[in-house]
Amino acid sequence: MDFVNRATKRMMITRGDSGRAKFVLKMNGEVYEMNAGDQINFGVKRAYTDTECLIEKTYTENPFILAVEPEDTKPLDFGNYVWDMQLVTVDGFTKTLIAKKDFTITEEVT
Repeated sequence: MDFVNRATKRMMITRGDSGRAKFVLKMNGEVYEMNAGDQINFGVKRAYTDTECLIEKTYTENPFILAVEPEDTKPLDFGNYVWDMQLVTVDGFTKTLIAKKDFTITEEVT
């Protein structure tokens, strides 16, 4: 099973597993060339209105491999969360690339 459903952008992972997904940021149909100081931020929260991210990742290259590690999900409860991804450029321009998508942590047996 894929970690990310490409059509819906829903992420599903078994607690304690690793998840990998390649992302390519495009602007105006072209692959965005990252400048020094630009970053892509990924965050997972229990609810979209929460202030604290439970999982946070920052990337400075495009394309990039989003990597969720076992230690990212191991301390979290089974259930539904939300995630989004945002570009922040060196000059402060901020653009939400993917907003409020489902992130589900499922039970593990082993």
